Amino acid sequence: MKRLSQMSKLKESIKELYQDAKDLIRNTSAEIYIMAALGLAVATTTSYKLEQKRTHLIPLGFSEISQIERDAKRAHETLGPLTQLLAFANDGTMKVFECSNDSHDKFLETEYQRRFARELDMRMEPTYKVHHYNLNDILEKLPSLSAQSLTALKDFVAVQNRLNHVNDMFNRSWDDSHYDHYRTEIYWDTETYTDSNGNLQSRSVMKTRQVYDHTTHTYKYHKEIGEEASRSLDQLIADYPELNLRERLRTASQTNAEGEYASEKSRIRKKKDEPLDQEDFLGIASRWATGSTLMTNLPGTKANLTALHTYSDLWRASKNTSKNHRYDTYSSYDSGPKEFQVAETTLKHGTSLYNLISEVTGGINYVRTQAPILDDRIRDLVAVTFDGKKGNPKRLTNEILSISKNMYKYNFKNGFDVNRFRGEMVLLWGLIGGLSGALVGYGIDKLGNYLRNN
Repeated sequence: MKRLSQMSKLKESIKELYQDAKDLIRNTSAEIYIMAALGLAVATTTSYKLEQKRTHLIPLGFSEISQIERDAKRAHETLGPLTQLLAFANDGTMKVFECSNDSHDKFLETEYQRRFARELDMRMEPTYKVHHYNLNDILEKLPSLSAQSLTALKDFVAVQNRLNHVNDMFNRSWDDSHYDHYRTEIYWDTETYTDSNGNLQSRSVMKTRQVYDHTTHTYKYHKEIGEEASRSLDQLIADYPELNLRERLRTASQTNAEGEYASEKSRIRKKKDEPLDQEDFLGIASRWATGSTLMTNLPGTKANLTALHTYSDLWRASKNTSKNHRYDTYSSYDSGPKEFQVAETTLKHGTSLYNLISEVTGGINYVRTQAPILDDRIRDLVAVTFDGKKGNPKRLTNEILSISKNMYKYNFKNGFDVNRFRGEMVLLWGLIGGLSGALVGYGIDKLGNYLRNN
């Protein structure tokens, strides 16, 4: 989309805003500034500390993969690669988060990185193995499971790759530009000034300003590209009329005491809250499936592909009547000729479909490439902390947590909130503190003026 516009209106607005700001600063007393700054500082500092404290407890939810394997064996079924990949990716990141949770101590916070390295070592070292799958077992499995999962999603991957060309053709089939026209308007404004005797006077002054008049809309159609857009979309739909997930994600039929304890311990609950029951624990244990990016995006993927069926027919007819257009309206916004709208809507559905699929495949590819790196960083942190290897423990700790959080976030779009620090809350409370301080300063200023005058 191309947009041509004049800068005069924007410059005039900036000039007026600048003048208003100067007047406000000049007329505001020092008490208001001081109290506003104090309120901002106190609120921001307090909120930042509270948000930092939130990062010390990441909610956990293990998949109960061993139970899932037993359930599948009893049903004489083999677990598919997607079930294994997502369950293991969930559990691998959860083990890292559990290590972080267990390493925070309000009295020994300076020892966090050392405790974190110790907890990770216990979950990596086969000697300390207490679960069927240790963290190192999971990280070793993830790259091959990622490759198998992409093979299981080969139709989705093919549609994603083909959409690159389809979307590019629809994007280039039309060029549109919208040029705003302005006219000079004369108006009278009242100004105040001080005369030679020091008295405040007012006078009318003639001024000019730029006022919006109309917009010229231009739409240029590229016939050859439009024809290719139609052919490539028709062929894509013919080859892949629908996208279905051939594997059912199996979740655990029951949870065990250790997983339940980890889930409950990692969640801040109020005294009035009901204790978690079996239904709650099953919901937590199955969030890796229900909250996965794969299952979250699947309905939208199907809906957008269905929409492309409809719009491929509409565009096949619209391309035959598409032509260049140029006209004026008294609004900057214009939806364009109907043929242009069909192309734009087709592009919108194609782009949405591409993005939904790429979120799924992107998350899987992230696991494939980053799992070995995560394994290396964990081993580096342990070696630096306990074996005298040269390195930066803080940097390694941050990198381990960053990779783990990204791995979880990309693959479990509607999973648990693992990015606990909320920067927007710090900004919000800072704004509230600053405004509250300004109000207090305003009150102090008014009280001072009253006392001086009386």
